Amino acid sequence: MKRWLVIAAQASLTLLLGWTLLYKIDFGGAMAAASRLSLWAGVGLVALSSTQCLAIALRTKLMVRSTGHRCSYAACLRAVLAGGFINQTPLTIIGGDAARLWYINREGVALRDAASAVAMDRVLGLVAVLLLVSVTGPMLWVKTQDPLARLAIPVVTLGAAGGVLALLLLRLTPRPLLKFRITRWVADLSAVLGRTIASGFGPKALSLGTACNLINVLVIYGLFTALGAPVSALDCLVLVPFPLLLSLLPISVGGWGVREGAMVVAFALVGVSTETTLAVSVLFGLILLVWSIPGGFILLRYPIAVSGRGRTGV
Repeated sequence: MKRWLVIAAQASLTLLLGWTLLYKIDFGGAMAAASRLSLWAGVGLVALSSTQCLAIALRTKLMVRSTGHRCSYAACLRAVLAGGFINQTPLTIIGGDAARLWYINREGVALRDAASAVAMDRVLGLVAVLLLVSVTGPMLWVKTQDPLARLAIPVVTLGAAGGVLALLLLRLTPRPLLKFRITRWVADLSAVLGRTIASGFGPKALSLGTACNLINVLVIYGLFTALGAPVSALDCLVLVPFPLLLSLLPISVGGWGVREGAMVVAFALVGVSTETTLAVSVLFGLILLVWSIPGGFILLRYPIAVSGRGRTGV
């Protein structure tokens, strides 16, 4: 019941944010701007964006190895594509991660370790965004004059960083609390995450995460360029990371609405019309959706079931 309440809340917020944007922005103008994207430019940007799944699959493979298990790259790629497809549904990130966990588990990785690998992959992906925001955030803060935006930038960034730090400190969970299975798993995850960051796996995973974020920046820059907007690559490097960080919050479907609103506010700082920015953000979301479509076929070919060939022991 709680799960469906969360899904309903996410869908409702997405619709509310979308309606607010459409109410305040000329939707016809946004669609006219989007129509300026040529077919071949769209195909090229989809191809560029899809390289992310290759990097994320490799990062997932590294996280599985950090738990002491092996998982083929092909299996990790299937897990990433299936999870990416589900992320575009109202199940959002949580549902996508559950799918990734199942596909890794069916390859013989214990459920507990598969869950740890997926969780670490998600955390290190967040850390990679935070690293980029920590570099570009001060420049974005200087550009904006809105008091609320100036407050949101450090609050959201420090809040996310604080959450990661808190997770790393959970290895110090008092022994009496470790009698509960969930607290034992979280404490173990904290310890494994700390060791992974300190080991060779950590820098590799963060490098792959940074590469994925830079690909997103490049795709968005390509969209602005294709639509004829006067936006430089440096503008995108400064303005895009924070909206991407906001879109990772599991409060809307696939980040829709949150990303669009943040992008419109950010690119207004460099004089881009709200219609053009909305068009770019929507096209960016559609590009993510297009390259995740193979994940739908994977879900049909390897349907998720309660039981499977994987080891479920914890």
